[in-house]
Amino acid sequence: MDKKQNLPQLDTPSTGYKILFRLVRFYYHLYYRKISVLGLENIPKDKPVIFAANHQNALMDALAVLFTANRPVVFLARADIFKNKYFARILYFLRILPVYRIRDSVNVIEKNKAVFAETVRLLINGFTLTIMPEGTHSPGKKLKPLKKGVGRIAFQVAEALNFEEEIYIVPFGIDYEHPDHAGKKLLLNIGKPIALSAFYNDYKRQPQEGLIKLKDTLEEQLKNQIVHFGQFEDSEAFRLLTKLSRYVSLQKFSGKKAIIKAFSDEQKLAQNLNLLATQNTENYRSLIAKSNDYLQKLQQNHLHETSPNQFSISAISMFFTAVWQFITFLPWLIGVILNYLPYKIPGLVAQKFNDLQFISSVNFVLSFLLFPIWYLILGIIIYAISGSMGWTIFVVMMSPYLGLFAFYHFRQQKKFIRLFRWKWFCSRKKNACKKLSEARNALQKSAMEILGEPAN
Repeated sequence: MDKKQNLPQLDTPSTGYKILFRLVRFYYHLYYRKISVLGLENIPKDKPVIFAANHQNALMDALAVLFTANRPVVFLARADIFKNKYFARILYFLRILPVYRIRDSVNVIEKNKAVFAETVRLLINGFTLTIMPEGTHSPGKKLKPLKKGVGRIAFQVAEALNFEEEIYIVPFGIDYEHPDHAGKKLLLNIGKPIALSAFYNDYKRQPQEGLIKLKDTLEEQLKNQIVHFGQFEDSEAFRLLTKLSRYVSLQKFSGKKAIIKAFSDEQKLAQNLNLLATQNTENYRSLIAKSNDYLQKLQQNHLHETSPNQFSISAISMFFTAVWQFITFLPWLIGVILNYLPYKIPGLVAQKFNDLQFISSVNFVLSFLLFPIWYLILGIIIYAISGSMGWTIFVVMMSPYLGLFAFYHFRQQKKFIRLFRWKWFCSRKKNACKKLSEARNALQKSAMEILGEPAN
């Protein structure tokens, strides 16, 4: 196990890597409904760059960096996942290199020297290095305290360059609308680069001092690129307050401006709630209790927070929506039938994972593999039934489009059913509906006050 470290040459990607890169990138952009990138101009050109990204979503985080960097990317991961030689080949193929810890192996220093030497060479030759400095997944929209690993690697690269070359660490914020679900929005927020040279003197004088100062600076700047809500146990209440505030704050915005506004408001709401939790715990706990009470009452009545106008839904609007649902039912049903198995199987497999941060990654990888296989099988079945190559090609070519239509149409169906429940509930239990409306209005007012914006 502890032979001399022989690392593959990663400079020139293989043809297989190029093909896989393009296919996965294409599917990645299908997987998310909207991907927005802010701060691309902050990535230094023609200089060694280390991306430091927050880590909520296993493989999906790495892909977010890979498809945004616009330059070759190499990743570092803990060495224990390289123990299986066949899996190690896949990791090397994906340009992932191992970093050894004391418990991983003997000759750790020598092995890491080989890895870091290769890292230095790649950085000098235009690659970027990507590290997740939290060291593990972070549940929810929260940044865990950073490890010193990113600093150690950065300074070792600097030492190898005799502290003569500038190295930049770029905070890379990743914000998922919902990390577990496909068809949601993804925002990537790239921060201002941190020049490592600003910490050279501290590191030369006292390495630990330089490491701590760099870690603290990076942690502060990375928090500025993400939504950091420190009370994970109150995530449902925070999600509710965020949604209620958006009903008001986004009324005058659309397109990319709305996306930026929504993100900045969520950041501000999280920051101010973090302050409230520490400076006025009683008020914070009261707000969270009211939020949870509102959510509990919704659950008891089989309702969901769905729309700004859920308490006063227009019957005419519901009628036209129902007509649209009826008209589009057949193409939706065909899309479901043609795509059900490759859509459903990854979800069933993902449910078996205890670590929620792997759900989206398992869904993505399995669906990426299963859909092409399924379409091949589908083509064979259609041809066996019809005997027509033209009809077979038509059905197989239309299946992905009908699948996407069915996926997003199903979300519209869910919203329509939820609004119908609201309409039914408010017509039958007017007093209860009124109390829920008053509770929501009070929560919305509180959320807007925390944001420092008018409620109306």
